[in-house]
Amino acid sequence: MKNKHYMKGISKVFAITSISISLTMIMLMLNGLFQIIPCQNSGGLIVFMTPIISIIGGVLASISLKIHSNILAKLGIITNIVSLILVMLIMGSLGTTASLLFC
Repeated sequence: MKNKHYMKGISKVFAITSISISLTMIMLMLNGLFQIIPCQNSGGLIVFMTPIISIIGGVLASISLKIHSNILAKLGIITNIVSLILVMLIMGSLGTTASLLFC
């Protein structure tokens, strides 16, 4: 019985980590577009590291879903897919100038 609760806790930690990763990437992308918080120009690093980090978040959400099916794991997968699609749309529509927009 104790092991079952332990696995649910691990699943919840993985799901929350996945969600926080994807929301952080989405907020950084939106900050790069709208300059909500002024920062130094990083040369488009956010655009190029978002797919890698979103894949890591998706893997964490998938592991969480495999351990224990819960709504947080499903939400983690959805938010990571949204962040990946957002980056691909930005890169596809703006081309190489997208890296100049991001701080």
